[in-house]
Amino acid sequence: MCSGDVRLRRLSDQNISQVSGLVAARASAKSQILYAALIREHSHAAALWSRPELCQDFPELFRLIKDLVTQEALLERINFWNSKGIKTVGLGDEQYPARLSLIYQPPPLLFYKGDLSRDLTARVSLGIVGSRRADSFGCDLAFQFGRGVAQAGGCVVSGLALGVDAHAHRGALEGGGELPTIAVLGNGLFSVYPAVHYRLADQILNSGGLIFSQFEPDEKPYPSNFLNRNRVIAGLSQGVLVIQASQRSGSLVTARYALEEGRDVMAVPGAINDGHFSGSNNLIKQGAHLVGSLEDLWDLFPDLRVKAEAAEKKGGLESEETLSPSQQMILSALQRVKCVAYDSLAQQFSEVPSFAADLLQLELNELIVRLPGNQVALRTLL
Repeated sequence: MCSGDVRLRRLSDQNISQVSGLVAARASAKSQILYAALIREHSHAAALWSRPELCQDFPELFRLIKDLVTQEALLERINFWNSKGIKTVGLGDEQYPARLSLIYQPPPLLFYKGDLSRDLTARVSLGIVGSRRADSFGCDLAFQFGRGVAQAGGCVVSGLALGVDAHAHRGALEGGGELPTIAVLGNGLFSVYPAVHYRLADQILNSGGLIFSQFEPDEKPYPSNFLNRNRVIAGLSQGVLVIQASQRSGSLVTARYALEEGRDVMAVPGAINDGHFSGSNNLIKQGAHLVGSLEDLWDLFPDLRVKAEAAEKKGGLESEETLSPSQQMILSALQRVKCVAYDSLAQQFSEVPSFAADLLQLELNELIVRLPGNQVALRTLL
């Protein structure tokens, strides 16, 4: 079919970006890196099409520019995905996430659900990752950090996996905000993996969040895909916080990608004899920022501090109105320490007959939390 065939419409710049991105996404990793370099040098795929000689080292793209039949077939495929609610944005497009575009191997074409018209760089985005087999302590930490980041106007980026990821997303949803959380999948957007998180994915979208994937919509969750998923999580984030990771946890790969891209790497410490924290503790040993509280996050990301303190003050005023004097005394005591043994706290309030009931009510109100070793701490200090 000749180039002058009137049955084929001229592609817009956006279509060129999408079609070129799809071809690059189906090419080798080496070709994808070359494609990213070409886009950075020439700003947009449309510029490459105006000078095909620039693509001579990328034969798949070079052939595409001259092959109108393939162009139309790929565009029809993209339009079909769009009709199913799955949108695409190509590397070099204005709406492509700016932070992600800066990594060594950004996805040439990004599939997404949600509203991408907002500037993702206008807020602090933090990756929160950890073990799929996290214990209740790790899951509670993920929830609290996720909620705290969202309440402070930040965005939580994670992988929608079991364990830490899911609880970080849920915490962010409770924290609220215009864009509380972004989920990155290791499979195509025709399905959610794990399937048990279909409802969570819907909640993310309904709350104003986003779901991303670099894989075509019908792609299955193959194990190798999750390494690329982790790269995207790190690429979207200004920093990555590892909540709970063993020595072989995939979240350590996300931390490594973040380090390679010059992003902050943080980890929550755990007991030295707790295998759940062996990888996390090793990250700290290697130089990761030790994060033991939300306050430590605010030190690293000061933009979050002002809104966080305002939200904490408002929440504190509202909750104190419903507390009894003895409950307020317990909270005041806990504010002076990060955590304390239950027995020590009980001894301190031995003359308060309602101590046990007060402590239970504070826990039900989510003002305090029980930690391993029968320790007690304020949730705001987590």
